[in-house]
Amino acid sequence: MTGLDRMLEFEASGREIADYYRFGVETPEKWGLLRAAGLRFGLRTLVETGGYHCGTMEFLQVDFDRLVTIELGSALFDDIYALGIPNVLCLKGDSGRVLAQFLLFFSDPALFWLDAHPSGGDTVGVPTGGVDGRVYGTVFAEELMAVLDRGNKMDVVFVDDVGHPGIERDFIGAIVGRYDGWELRFCGDFPNCIGMVTFRGRLGEDP
Repeated sequence: MTGLDRMLEFEASGREIADYYRFGVETPEKWGLLRAAGLRFGLRTLVETGGYHCGTMEFLQVDFDRLVTIELGSALFDDIYALGIPNVLCLKGDSGRVLAQFLLFFSDPALFWLDAHPSGGDTVGVPTGGVDGRVYGTVFAEELMAVLDRGNKMDVVFVDDVGHPGIERDFIGAIVGRYDGWELRFCGDFPNCIGMVTFRGRLGEDP
């Protein structure tokens, strides 16, 4: 069993069970994973691409000192901003570009949750059309490379919904393979597959 598998097997506390019920979460293990990762790796900042309706940020606001969410859709961004969560920074725009710009001004280690792919409903874009003529795979690649380019070995990156167009295992592996010392693991199967990118030795075990 890999470290990622073990982290997904969290034990829900009374508060978590109540929170999951209140939020109507269909896959609470994802938020539990982020909470567990923050605690395990001592990361106090969570950066999310694809804010949607801000459920992740609202749920985890007491578990991190700083939370950053990047959302492209105007209506979704307005919903997030209207919540007025004190420790959440809301950034609007194409996450492939905005994340790279944000990281020019932020150097602390962080937990990254890359989840900006279009998924129908009121999300923005389609997998084949992308943003400004760029397919999602390009946007995702820019997100991941923005994190790895800065070379903070304490960063931990999770990639949600591995297997969607432009977020296939081989594609992610090709990107991570360009960066010496960074390792990639997967847990689960599509459509509930999550990727984890850490620097060598961060998990304290062999991949």
